[in-house]
Amino acid sequence: TQYDHDVIGEWTTTFTNPEGGVTGIQPDIMERLQMAQEEHLPWFREVLFVGGRRGSKSFLGALAGAYVLWSYLVLGDPQGYFGIDRDKQLGMYVFAAQEKQATSNQWADLNNVVRGARCFAPWVPERPGVERLQVFAPNDDARIRDLINLGIEVKPETAASFVIEAMGSAAVSARGPAAFCLSPDTPVLKADLTWVPIKDLRAGDDLVGIEEYPPERCAHRRLEKSKVLATTKTFTQALRLTFDDGSSVVCSRDHRWLTNTSHGHKWQSAGYCTPGVQVRHLVDYWQTLNTYEAGYLAGAFDGEGCIVSTERNLERGGSSTVQFSQNPGIMQDTVLKMLADMGYRVSDASCYQKCRRSQIRGIDQTLRFMGQIRPKRLMQLSDYLWDGKTVRAGKTNDGFKTVVKVDLLGYKQLIDIQTTTKTFIANGLVSHNCDMFDEYAMVTKATSKSSSEDLWQAATPALDQFRKWAFIYSGSSPYQMTGQFYTEYAEALGRSDGKDGLDVGTILRPEILMVQLASWDIYKDWEMADQIPMYPDGHVAYDGSEITKTYPHQVSCPQEYDEQMKRLERSNPATFAVERRAQWASVMDAYFSPDIVDLVFEPWPPKNPLNLTMRTSGMMMYTYVGHGDPSDSDANFGFALAHTVNAGGLMPHVLFDYITHWSPNDFVDEEGNPTGHIDYAIVLEDIKAICRGFSPDQVSFDQGYSAWMISELKKWATRERPIRPCTFFKRNATQPLNWTVAEVTKTACGLGYVHAPYYEQLVNEMKFLQKHMTPGSMYGRVDHQTTGPVVRKDCWDAFSNVIYSLIGDRVAALVGDSLMAAGIRGGQTGGFPLSPYGRTVNPDAPSNPVADQLLSASRRSHLGSNTQPMVTRPSTRSGRIITPRGGGSTARPTRWR
Repeated sequence: TQYDHDVIGEWTTTFTNPEGGVTGIQPDIMERLQMAQEEHLPWFREVLFVGGRRGSKSFLGALAGAYVLWSYLVLGDPQGYFGIDRDKQLGMYVFAAQEKQATSNQWADLNNVVRGARCFAPWVPERPGVERLQVFAPNDDARIRDLINLGIEVKPETAASFVIEAMGSAAVSARGPAAFCLSPDTPVLKADLTWVPIKDLRAGDDLVGIEEYPPERCAHRRLEKSKVLATTKTFTQALRLTFDDGSSVVCSRDHRWLTNTSHGHKWQSAGYCTPGVQVRHLVDYWQTLNTYEAGYLAGAFDGEGCIVSTERNLERGGSSTVQFSQNPGIMQDTVLKMLADMGYRVSDASCYQKCRRSQIRGIDQTLRFMGQIRPKRLMQLSDYLWDGKTVRAGKTNDGFKTVVKVDLLGYKQLIDIQTTTKTFIANGLVSHNCDMFDEYAMVTKATSKSSSEDLWQAATPALDQFRKWAFIYSGSSPYQMTGQFYTEYAEALGRSDGKDGLDVGTILRPEILMVQLASWDIYKDWEMADQIPMYPDGHVAYDGSEITKTYPHQVSCPQEYDEQMKRLERSNPATFAVERRAQWASVMDAYFSPDIVDLVFEPWPPKNPLNLTMRTSGMMMYTYVGHGDPSDSDANFGFALAHTVNAGGLMPHVLFDYITHWSPNDFVDEEGNPTGHIDYAIVLEDIKAICRGFSPDQVSFDQGYSAWMISELKKWATRERPIRPCTFFKRNATQPLNWTVAEVTKTACGLGYVHAPYYEQLVNEMKFLQKHMTPGSMYGRVDHQTTGPVVRKDCWDAFSNVIYSLIGDRVAALVGDSLMAAGIRGGQTGGFPLSPYGRTVNPDAPSNPVADQLLSASRRSHLGSNTQPMVTRPSTRSGRIITPRGGGSTARPTRWR
C-alpha cells in the first residue's frame, strides 16, 4: 500500500540521517527487493530485527515463522519436493541462551500463532507439547502407512512432518533431527581411562578426545581432554561396519570417522565407508581387572614405578612411558611374567648399576595398562601419558582397522553426544560428534552452553538442502559489537570495495533484510490504525470481490516515547540507548575508555604540538626498545619500537617511533594471490632493517614461534656488529606479568606519558580490549574479543610490552604497592633498578608524597587502578617434576612424573 511505501521511505531517511541514533531500515531495501524478485526468492533468507525492549520482536518473528511453515505445508509432500528422506522431520527451531527463555518467549508466540490460525487447525494435534509442537503435512498419512507396511514401528514423536521446538544454546541442539549417532551400548573412553556405554554419558563428563584438525605446524593430531556438552537420542536408519579383525560398530549413516586416504587423514561419513576404507584405531577396549595379578602389579608399580615423558620434540607431542625399576630377583621376574601373560610388550632401558628398567611404551599399551591395573599413585599422573601427545601411524596399515563389510540395519534408536573438541574415542576408534534465534545478541558462553558463533555454525548447514526456501529470523535487542548477531548486522549493510572482484558498491548479502527500530517505532500511528488500509488498492479476494479492509481500532500501544521514557533516559542514558533506542554498545567491559586511547595519539608536546609520524631511523642520544608479538602463521604479527624523553613531570615520556604489523594477507605467491600465511623469513628481514635504522638496546619477543627468530637475530648481530649492541630475548607471558604490563600501560597512557603516531590497527585494538577478572585471584586478564570487528591484539601486545620495558619500574614505584606486588622486577632480563618509592608493603611505613600525588591523579582519571593491598607470592616452576621411586637417575633429559 502507499502507507507501506511511506513508512519504508521514512525509515530509510532516519537510517541515513540519524538524529539521536541510527534507526530504520537498510537504505537500499528497494534494490534488495528487486534482486529478490529477480531470483524468485519466496522471502529474504535472513531477517534481522534489531529492536528495543517491548518492540514486538517475538510476535513479528512468530508471524514470519508461521507464514514460512504454511508455505512448506501446502507443498503437500515437502520431503519429496526437496529430495529429503521421507522419514526425516523438518524442523523449525527456536534458540535462546537458555531453553526456558526460548520456550516462554519466541516459541510461545509461534505456538500461539500456529494454533490460533484457522488454516493450521486440521494439521495440528489437539494436545500440544509443552516445548514441542507437531504439525502434519497432507502426505503424512501415506508416508506413515508405507512405514508400517515395511514393519517399521512409527512413534508419535516422529510421525509428523514438521516439528517446532524450543532449544537452549548448545551447539548439539542446533543440528536438528539428522544427527551423528552411535548404538547406545557403544563404549566410549573417559578421561579416567574407564569405558562406559555412550547411553550412560552425561553433560560434564570428561573424555579422551583428539584435535578435530591438526595444528598448522604439526602433521599429527594431539590427544586432549574433551568434555561432554549434551547428549541426545534419535530414531533413524543405522548400519554396522565390520572390520578386518572381526570387531564392528553400529552407527548412523551420517556419523563421521577419521579415515586414511591418499590425501591424508580425513573425516568421512559412515555411509561412504565402503569395504577397504581404513578407520583410525587408537586403543582396544579393556575392562578393569580385580584379580590377584592386577593387585600385585598395582602394588609393584606404585612402589617401584614411574611415568616418564621425554622433553625432546615436546612441541610435536613427545612420548610417554610407564617404567618399572628393580634389581634382579624374584619380584622382577614375577612382574615381567605377569605383564607378558597379559599381552604387554615390555622393553629394557639402560641400566643404572644393577637396577633393570622395564618399560611399557606406546599410547595403546600404556593406556590399557593404566586402565586395567590402575596403580593408585600413578593413576593421579595418568593424564601425562596422553594429554597433549600426538597420535602417529607408522606403516600404512599400522593404527587402522579396515572395513570389510557394511550391513544396513533399518531404524534403530541411537545416541549422539556433543563434546568440546567435537571428537571422542568410540569402541577404540577415533570418532567425530556428530531457525529462529531469540535475543541472539545475548547468546554468549557466559550465558549459555555455546556462543552465538558456535550455534550459527552448527545450525546453518542444515538449511543448505532447502536452498531458496531456507529461512532464519533473528530478533534481539542490541548488545555489544561482537558475536554472530553483530556480524550478520554488519554484513547486512556491506557493499563491495572492489577488491573482491565485484563492482564497487555491489551489495554483498542481498538476501538479508535488516530493520533497526527503537522500542516505540513499530507502534507509531497506532491511533489511526482504523484508517490504514490492510491491502493495496484493487486487491481482489478469492471470491473476486475487491477488498478495502482496514486494521482494527486500537485504544493504546505497548510503548511510547513519553515523559516517563524521557525520565528513564535521563537517569541512565547509556543503558537506555542500548535497550530502548536499539543502539549498539561498542564493547562491554572495555579496558580503556575511548578518550584515553585518543589521548595517546594526540599532537605532542603541549607547547608546540605536532602530529607524530613514523620514523625509519633513530638518534644515538636515545635508547630504543622494541618488542615483537609473533603468533600463528595465519594471524597477525605485531611490532613496536620507542624511546623515552625527559620532558618534565614525574617520569620520562614514552615516544613511539615505529609501529607496524604483518597480516597473512600481506604475503602473496608467485601468481600474486594472497597466501593467507605469514612468511617469517620476510618478517625477519624487515626486523633486521628496523634494527639497522635504530640500533635498539633490546628487542624482546613473546614466546610463541619466536625461538627461531631470536636465534637468527643473534647470529645476524654477531656478524654485522651494529653500532650499539642489542639484546634479543624471549619474554615468557604469565597471567601476573600480563596483568602488570596492562596496568602499567593503562596508567601511563591515562596520565599522558605515552605518545604515538596514529596507527589504525593499534587504535582499534585498544578500544576493543576487554577486561576479565579471575574470581579469587589478585590478577585479571586483558584480552581481545573473540568475535566482532576487532579480534586481534598483536599491536597492543607489542605496544604495551615496550612501555613496560621503558618505564614499567617507575610507574609501579610511583603508583604504589599494588603493582609492585605483581612482581614487575622479574619480567625484564636482568631486572630493573627499582625506585625506592612504593617498595615497602609495611602499612606503618612513611608515606610517599610523590606516589600519593600520582595515585590521586590516577583515581581522578577513572582508570580504576587497584589500590587494594596485594601479597607477593613466590614463583613456581611450570614443569611438573616428580622424583622417581625405586631407582633411576634424573640426570638424563627426561621429565619424571
